[in-house]
Amino acid sequence: MNILLKASCLLFFFFAFAINGTAQSGNATPGDSVKPYSLKEGMPEYPGGLEAMKKFISGSLKYPKEAEEKKITGTVIVGFVVDKDGSVKDAHIVKGLDKSCDAEAVRIVKLMPKWKPGTQNGKPVIVPFNLPINFIIK
Repeated sequence: MNILLKASCLLFFFFAFAINGTAQSGNATPGDSVKPYSLKEGMPEYPGGLEAMKKFISGSLKYPKEAEEKKITGTVIVGFVVDKDGSVKDAHIVKGLDKSCDAEAVRIVKLMPKWKPGTQNGKPVIVPFNLPINFIIK
């Protein structure tokens, strides 16, 4: 059986939160609310850009054997945060597909290197993202 894994990112304007994201400056005190930002000033960037991220994902992702045997295909959406220092944190499933595919998608996001952090008003901010990862058997 010839299997070609095509893991691609369906990035809407670089990610789901690029248009209407939420950022936190980290200067909040108890009782302060989190201010939503559109982050027009500076979105976080994966090292090397979007193409480098696609290459990283497709090169690192291993189609789970269990999902392959059951011919499970579809999209897993992984939510995570790019912290003020660029580290990727709090990877979690926003929309799952299958237990094994979900675990693989989270594993890949946790392997990501530090990003260039997002900025607002010239200061680094915490930015949440949703990243769709496709699992396709061909």
